[in-house]
Amino acid sequence: MDNVVWRWLRGRAEGNGNRPGAKGRSVTVIRARVGRVAAVTIGSLLAIQAMAGSVGAAVPNADAVSAAIPASYTAGHAAGFRGTFHLTDGSTLSKLFLRVDLRTPTDATNVYLKVTRNGNNVTSACPAAGEDFVCTFKTVRNTDFFVAVAAYLPPAGAEAVSMAFDWKSTGVPDNGDLSHGDSWDNILRTATLTADDVDYGGAFTIDGDTSVANGAIGPSNFQSARLVGLPVGVAATVLDGTHATGTCQTTATINCDTLFGDWIEVHVGDGLDFPVWQIKVTYASGTPKGFIRSFIGTDGQPAQEPVDTCAKKNPTYPCFTWDAKTKTATIFTIHSSSYRGH
Repeated sequence: MDNVVWRWLRGRAEGNGNRPGAKGRSVTVIRARVGRVAAVTIGSLLAIQAMAGSVGAAVPNADAVSAAIPASYTAGHAAGFRGTFHLTDGSTLSKLFLRVDLRTPTDATNVYLKVTRNGNNVTSACPAAGEDFVCTFKTVRNTDFFVAVAAYLPPAGAEAVSMAFDWKSTGVPDNGDLSHGDSWDNILRTATLTADDVDYGGAFTIDGDTSVANGAIGPSNFQSARLVGLPVGVAATVLDGTHATGTCQTTATINCDTLFGDWIEVHVGDGLDFPVWQIKVTYASGTPKGFIRSFIGTDGQPAQEPVDTCAKKNPTYPCFTWDAKTKTATIFTIHSSSYRGH
């Protein structure tokens, strides 16, 4: 017989003053209350566990950014890409993985790979995995900053190169399963073959290829520009023609009414200064007497400086030389800027 029913019958027999059966009702009520309290307690524990699971599943905050550098490259040159990673919350990752993932064309040749952690070269942590590279880093904190740079030489006939930097916290599977662990970035980036090889030249510089040029002198192109002696491992572009820009303000040494040729807009390595390199400018006709360098000053306003003939000893950069036979001016500089003859 059920224990609750047995106690209720026993209470009826013994009585309890003017309230026979009180024991049975009292016991039943207590048990009901205990049951409700137990149910509430268990429910609360389950809710807490669910909340803990939800918090545990949150993806750590991180800044992961990538880009093609430059966005367009000239035929015969490498296509470059850069990805960065910085953990921004207070957590620590026991391990961080990176797949440098070439997507198309898969037969593009990797010609450059450099991965740094807080400025230190850690490329050795990135062994090849087929056409890709898979990196493993231990104990990553929010004081760590990673930069990965890769470059590929496209096969003949290719009109673009696409890849992605896939950062993960729990491994990078070989089967492309993107659900495996926390993932950052993994955005397809594409560098395209330029459609304008007359006024524009673009490349990622590698060993054996540290120059880039736009179109040669021809019937419809009266000026040609070439960057020479560039540092390895940077994006470099040169642009002249109607789309190149610069500013000029007439001074005692520069007469803006006598500007010669087109502006030549050059960008090397995010606009940073590098040891001296050269801009070789060839003209169909005419002779520049000097050049003007146009740039944005530290105050954010347009600025300029004259570019005069190089001194034979201890020249001050930028400066230039002139070869009358080839009608070529060579500007020696350390600055990304816009240049124009006058």
